[in-house]
Amino acid sequence: MPNITGSLSFAIFTIKQDCSKGFIDPTNISAQSRSSSMEAKAELVEAFNTLKGWLLIAMGGYTEDIGEIIIKTQNLSSILYDYLMEENIKDIWDPIRESSPTEIHFQKQFHRWFDALKTHRLLNRYLTISSML
Repeated sequence: MPNITGSLSFAIFTIKQDCSKGFIDPTNISAQSRSSSMEAKAELVEAFNTLKGWLLIAMGGYTEDIGEIIIKTQNLSSILYDYLMEENIKDIWDPIRESSPTEIHFQKQFHRWFDALKTHRLLNRYLTISSML
């Protein structure tokens, strides 16, 4: 059985060590920093909610053609819609769907296409856009 207390102690030590090296101490943040931190948190929540919504649309998309998917993504987020258009979803969706004999196979194929890199790039769109405002 792993030593949970030892692991927790190591994690706390590491956090304290990082703070002592000049990393941000959350107990010493100015009001302005806290405000921008709250805005950044709200933007991250929006980004992850969009990602969640997109994955729900995609996972239920086995029986839907690209037109239905496009409408749903437009309703969910213009940032998501623009990103998916740049990633050529119109050329990808129906071939993935049509070549998948089952919904499970479709979901696996979808995740091969919409992989960690595409997820990372989508989330970065929210950070990039929020920093321009």
